[in-house]
Order: sequence, then C-alpha cells, then structure tokens
Amino acid sequence: MEARGGWTTSSYSGGENCVEVAVRGAVVGLRDSKVVDSPVLALHPAAWAGLVGCAGARAVTAIR
Repeated sequence: MEARGGWTTSSYSGGENCVEVAVRGAVVGLRDSKVVDSPVLALHPAAWAGLVGCAGARAVTAIR
C-alpha cells in the first residue's frame, strides 16, 4: 500500500478504477485517486467493514 497525505491506495489499484482510503477519527473516507480534490464518501467504520466484507466475498447485490 502507498500512503500520500494520509490517503492509502491499495496495491490492487491500477488502470482507471482506483480509490484511496483514509481514516479520520471515527470516519473512513473514500475518494477517487485520480482526482485528489474530488468529493469524499464518508463512512462509519462498521459500514466500511461491511463494504470490504461484501467486496471481498463478491457478495455485492444490486440496489433497486
């Protein structure tokens, strides 16, 4: 992993679909790595853990 200004880019990032993550107190921030001043998606740590768990398990379902 690479950390820049508190933001971490996963070693799995590559190509055009990259995100960065930063922990700021009780919030996990997620942003586009190509646009460093892009909006940040702020998640509660439990929501972040759920997102990572689903992505890792490939159990993501479509929201309708």
